[in-house]
Amino acid sequence: MKSAGQGPAKCQEPGSGWSGCSLQKISEIMGISEGTSKSQLARARNILKKLVESQA
Repeated sequence: MKSAGQGPAKCQEPGSGWSGCSLQKISEIMGISEGTSKSQLARARNILKKLVESQA
């Protein structure tokens, strides 16, 4: 399994991890189902949201 910062160059923008990749492509690269990639992305977004809110 690859971490968010290790996606292929064509799926990355500077500093944005998997930006630009479809859930299907992410799941293929990481070897997980689309549902798993979707739920992990949602969890990561919630964690980031909480971190940003705690800094405000």
